[in-house]
Amino acid sequence: MKTLKRYVLLAAAMICFLILSNKLHQWNAAPADEVCESVIDRQIPRIRPIAIAGFKAEKVAKTKDFTPTYNHFTTDDISRNCTVSSCFNPANCQPFTVSSGHSSYAKHHTTPNFEKIMRIISKLPYYIQYPEKACVTIFDIDTLDRDFLSENFIRNLGAEFSVIDGWPLSEINSLFFNVFSGTYPAYSEKVDFPVIRAILAKSSASFRGVRRGLDIGFPLVNINQYPERLAMFNSSRSSSFLTLTSRDRHLLTFKGKRYVHGGGSATRDKLHAVSNSHDVTMLTTCEHGKDWRARLRDDVTLRRCEGDIRTYHLPQNEYWGLLNQSTFCLVPRGRRLDSYRLLEVMRAGCIPVILANQGELPFSEVIDWRLFSVLVDERTTTQVSSIVRAISVEHVNFMKSQAVFIFSTYFSSLEAIIRTTLKLVAERVAINRLPRWVWNTAPGALYYDMAHSTDFSRFPFSIPSDLASYSKEKVRKKHSLIVVRNAWEEMESCLDTLGSLTSLPSRVSEIVFVSIVSPSDRQFLASVKSPRPIRFAHLASLLLLDKAVSSDNDVIIRVDCSSHVSSHQVKALWKYQTSHPDRIVGFNERVHVWSDREKNYLYSSRQHETFSIVQLSNSAHHKYYYHLARSMFSSDVKEKMLNMTSTCLDIVMNMLVSHVTSQPPILLASSDEPMKSQETAQPYPIKSQENINSDQPIRSRETRHFHSIEKSTECMRWFANELGYMPLRTSRLKHQI
Repeated sequence: MKTLKRYVLLAAAMICFLILSNKLHQWNAAPADEVCESVIDRQIPRIRPIAIAGFKAEKVAKTKDFTPTYNHFTTDDISRNCTVSSCFNPANCQPFTVSSGHSSYAKHHTTPNFEKIMRIISKLPYYIQYPEKACVTIFDIDTLDRDFLSENFIRNLGAEFSVIDGWPLSEINSLFFNVFSGTYPAYSEKVDFPVIRAILAKSSASFRGVRRGLDIGFPLVNINQYPERLAMFNSSRSSSFLTLTSRDRHLLTFKGKRYVHGGGSATRDKLHAVSNSHDVTMLTTCEHGKDWRARLRDDVTLRRCEGDIRTYHLPQNEYWGLLNQSTFCLVPRGRRLDSYRLLEVMRAGCIPVILANQGELPFSEVIDWRLFSVLVDERTTTQVSSIVRAISVEHVNFMKSQAVFIFSTYFSSLEAIIRTTLKLVAERVAINRLPRWVWNTAPGALYYDMAHSTDFSRFPFSIPSDLASYSKEKVRKKHSLIVVRNAWEEMESCLDTLGSLTSLPSRVSEIVFVSIVSPSDRQFLASVKSPRPIRFAHLASLLLLDKAVSSDNDVIIRVDCSSHVSSHQVKALWKYQTSHPDRIVGFNERVHVWSDREKNYLYSSRQHETFSIVQLSNSAHHKYYYHLARSMFSSDVKEKMLNMTSTCLDIVMNMLVSHVTSQPPILLASSDEPMKSQETAQPYPIKSQENINSDQPIRSRETRHFHSIEKSTECMRWFANELGYMPLRTSRLKHQI
C-alpha cells in the first residue's frame, strides 16, 4: 500500500512538472493577446487612465522586474543586469564625446543605411577622431538588420567582432544600433551578436527585453527612405493652428495590412468590429505575401477579404489623406512590436492610439508618451472608439500640438533621431542632468546645454507655470548695452553714439564697447560721459559677443557705431525683448524670397510688406544663442562662423533662432509707419517679384550692393544646407514705438 502511494505521488509530481514546463513554454512563445495578466499589469503606468478602465492599479506594485532575453551572449549576471552605474565607465565623459572604432573585416561589409548613420555621427559637435579618448565608441560593424531573409543582412557577423582592432567589448563604452532582429514567422527580438555590456539602441524591443538604465528604445524607421538631415516635415497642420476635432473628417482611422495569421493578426483581425459608417474608418487588406489566398481558411474569409480590398484601394481612401483628416490614428503592432506607422501618424499631426502591449516606446526614458498618445490594451481593441470619444476637445488640441512638437524635435529626420539617442546617453553621465519636463516642453532638450548655466532662468526659454521649483521669477534679467565698432566704422562715430546714450533703463547694468578693429581703441573712452561705467573688449569675431558681457547678464542690446541709436530706441528694444525673451528684436529688416527661376532662396534688402530677418545691429537678443551656435555644430561649421562677415552672421543667427523657436523675429518701427493688425508666422516665404534681384544689367554704382546681396544669398543657402531646410519664418507685424 505504501509503495502504491509513493508511485501515485511520484506520478503527480511528474504531471505537475510537465504542466509547469508547458506553461513556461507558452510564456515565452505567446502572442501579444495571450500574454498572462501579470505582464499586462506591468504596462498600466504607461497607459492613459482613460484607456485602462477595469484594471486595478494596485497590481502594479506586485509585479517584478524581468531580465533581458533577447541577447544570447549576456550569460553572466553582471551583463544581464547592466545599468550605467554598473557597466559604464564615466572616466572620459566630461565633456561627452563620441568616436568610431574600427574592424578590419567591416570595411567591406557595411550597408548604405549604416554608412548614412556613421556619416551623421561624424558631423556631430561631440565627435572626435580618437577612440581611446572618447566617452562612447560606435564600431563600424553593421548590426542594423539581423533578419537573415533581408538583403541588408550581414553574414558572418561574428567574424567582425573577432577582429576589432584591440578593443575588448567588456571594458569600453560602446553603442550598437539594431532595427530588425529575428525573421519570419517568429520575429524573435533576440539579437545574434555579443552585446555584453554595450548600450543597445533597438527597435521593436519589449518591456522585459530592455535593460533599464542602459538600453534605449529606438524608433522603427526605413533608414533608406527616411530624410537624413534636419529636414522640415511636410505636415499640413504643423505650420499654424491645428485642426479642431469637430473639423476633422474622421474621428479614428486605420489603413493597413490585416495579417490573417501570425504575430499581430489577433489584434488586427478585430478592427472590422470597430469601424462604423460615420466617423470611424478601419481599412484592412489581406494582400500580404504572394500566397495570401492559399492561407485563407474558408470561402467566407476569402469573400470578406476581397470586399475589404476593393474598399481599401478606393481613391478617397488614400493613406496620407486619411491621416491628415483624422483626429486619432490607430497604431497596432506589426509583425514585430513596432510599426512604421507611429512616426507617420505623428508627422501628420494625428494623435496615435497605440496597440502593442509589450512594446517599449522610442526614447520612453525621457519622452512622456502619455501627453500626446493613447495607449490601449490589445484585449480592449473593440472599445477603442468609446475610449477616444471620452477625451475633451481642449485636451485633443493639446495632444495634437504636442505630437507635432515631439516629432519635429526628435523624429523629423535620421539626424534628429541620432542626436536624440546620443543626447540621452550623454544625460545619463552628465553632472547636471536635464529634468524630464525639458524633453517634453518646447524647444526641447536638444537645445539646452547645461555648460552655459545650471540655472534654467538663465536660458531664453519659458518654464512651465506648474514647475515653480525651476522658476526664479523674482530674479530680474540684467541687460548689457554693447556698442560695436566694425572694421569700416570711424572711431568718431563711435564716440558720438556713446555720448548720445544719456538715459538708459534700470535693467541695463553695463555698457561694453567692443572693437573688432584694434585693442588700442580703449584709449578713446576716457573722455566719454556715460550714465554707466564703460568696459572695453576686443574680439576677433562677433560670434564671441557673449564673452564680452558680465556673467550676471543674460540679454545683449547691440548698437553699432554708425547706427546713431537714441536712448528712446534702446528703451524700446529692452521693453520688447523682455516680453519676447526667446526672439531677436530689432529695427532693420531683411527678407528671404523664393526664386522660381533658380529653384532656391534669395536674400533681399529691398522694402517688402513681409520680413524674416532683422539685423543684429540695433537689436536685442539673448546671449545664449551665441553659445548655442558654437556648441551645436561640427568644428568645421563653427570655424566658418567664427570667420564670417557681420552681415552673414546676422543671417545665421536669425536662422538659428527661427530654427529653435519656429517663430519670426520682432520688428520695431518708427511712429510714422503704419502698424499691421496681425502677425502671420509662415514656414515658407513669399515668391520673388520681377524686380527682386533681377537679371537686368547692373549699373557700376550698384555693383558693390549686388555683390553684397550675392554673398548674403550664398551665406543663407550654406546655413540652410547645414540645417537641412530653410527655418526662416515671415511676418507682417511691425511694432510702433
